[in-house]
Amino acid sequence: MYRHVLENNDETLVTLEEELNHLRAYIHLLKERFGDNLVYEENIDSSKLSKYIVPLSLQITFENCVKHNISTKEKPLRVTLSIHENMSYICISNNIQELVNKDESTSVGLDNIRRRYAYFTDLPIEVLNDGINFKVRMPVLNDNKVTKSSSN
Repeated sequence: MYRHVLENNDETLVTLEEELNHLRAYIHLLKERFGDNLVYEENIDSSKLSKYIVPLSLQITFENCVKHNISTKEKPLRVTLSIHENMSYICISNNIQELVNKDESTSVGLDNIRRRYAYFTDLPIEVLNDGINFKVRMPVLNDNKVTKSSSN
């Protein structure tokens, strides 16, 4: 995990496939800690794996799911990663089970992801909270070049 962080420190974008491989390793570590209290589902069409995203964005977003919610045998934390057909966003969603004595969120992780994406695209990071589920949607880019409208 640390090697991935160090190796991608200077990378601007990585393929979704590469980032998913590292996310799965991170989830494996979390499953050792939480067992069946953490349920992960992945719905990613293999045709999307060559698309690009910001490095560590999936891990940071997944980490937020675990950090801000309880996860018990009676109430497992359910996290889903998906890209719906014909969509240009990857979505990480979780059922909301807020911690009783939680620290106030600083939003540092999401702000960091927003700033890094802003360099490449005008597409926004979307954060949706309907009181039942929390979702973060991040753009999936076609290549590793800047695609902002101001640079065209």
